[in-house]
Amino acid sequence: MNKIDELVDILKRNEREEEKCKNVIVWVLAILGAVAAVAGIAYAVYRIIWKTLKMILTTISTIILTTKTEKRTASNCRGQAKRVRQRMF
Repeated sequence: MNKIDELVDILKRNEREEEKCKNVIVWVLAILGAVAAVAGIAYAVYRIIWKTLKMILTTISTIILTTKTEKRTASNCRGQAKRVRQRMF
């Protein structure tokens, strides 16, 4: 009986060691999965923010350029109108 008990103890130890190895593998895979999920979310947020920021900056630069062009055109028109009036009278 004594040898049978020893064999059972050895088998139980082996099972515990196998469980420990499995637990380590599960933890490593869980950590890798969490890191991949966070990286995916960060990339998605980056893409959304970049797209929105690009649109905002394009709109602002268009408004600024349009405003500058309108001021130049308006001042040129005023100057030309003034010259025409002076020639007429």
